[in-house]
Amino acid sequence: MPLTRRAVEAELSELLEEKTRLKRDVVDLHDEAILQEAGIYEHRHAMENADEYKQALSDLRREVKACVKDGDAARSDSGGWTVNGSKRKRQKMIRNISKLLLRTCNNEADVLVDKLRPFWLDAAVERLTKSQAAINRLGAQPMAISIMGHHHALRVEELELAAD
Repeated sequence: MPLTRRAVEAELSELLEEKTRLKRDVVDLHDEAILQEAGIYEHRHAMENADEYKQALSDLRREVKACVKDGDAARSDSGGWTVNGSKRKRQKMIRNISKLLLRTCNNEADVLVDKLRPFWLDAAVERLTKSQAAINRLGAQPMAISIMGHHHALRVEELELAAD
């Protein structure tokens, strides 16, 4: 169906407004990056000194480990299918694949923390979120394995603390 002149003008107007907003956002982000590169950074977690940050990171990492040990980091809602006719083999396979997917997710988070610069925080969080989504897609069929949101939130908080 052909667009009317009025519809085209309305769409053009919306696009021009969006372009103006995006330009303003780019300038704001550019200014923020310049300030952060110069060491002027707005902390997400207000703490007194580096020792408090180290302690918070240490506590958080203990919480991540507990989450994994307790089995709260990944879950599976697998159906009644079997591996070579055995439900026990299915459970073992799901356990092993869950560990592998969780290891992938944790390695991604560790690499992001190690290479993190404060002005890259948003990009790092986005990358970690996309990584978790990809891992969840890969584990979806037929095992229904997924990385839990709580585990992901802990790793995002670790990125924030590391950036601070």
